[in-house]
This record gives sequence, structure tokens and C-alpha cells, in this order.
Amino acid sequence: SAPPAAAAAAAAASSAAAVAANTVSTLNHSSGQVENTGRWTSEEHRLFLQGLEQHGKGWKKIATLIKSRTVVQIRTHAQKYFQKLAKA
Repeated sequence: SAPPAAAAAAAAASSAAAVAANTVSTLNHSSGQVENTGRWTSEEHRLFLQGLEQHGKGWKKIATLIKSRTVVQIRTHAQKYFQKLAKA
């Protein structure tokens, strides 16, 4: 049988109702949270925009809304998002 952490990560990944195929979920052992890597889902991006509206560039506060991403991932997503806006 799978180790408990792998089972928890698998259960969380399947309960996320087949997230985008190029997004990988892993269990962060220090926080016990399931974190995503790779492309952002539309739900994660929606929460990012909501957090940006509510908290400005308060990445730690936004991270409380997006449980599946780290503060660093959120800050990097924001950089790319603002670059994309500047090009438009």
C-alpha cells in the first residue's frame, strides 16, 4: 500500500476534480498543505485576482486565499501577470 503522505496527496489531487493535466500537486510536509506546481488553474488565477483587489501586493495575505500556492509562486505569477498587462 502507498505511504500515508502519498495517499493523502493522491486523495487531494483526485478531489481537486482533475485539475489541468500540466499541474502537479505535491504534499508540503512542513505545512501539511497540498501545493501545485506548473500551470495555474483558472480557479487559482481567479483567487489571485480577488486577492490582488483586496490586498494589493500583499503576497502573504493573498497566499491565505490560495492554499495550493506558495508566497514565492504567487509573487512570480504576479510578475508575469503584470508583464502581460504591460504588453497589452
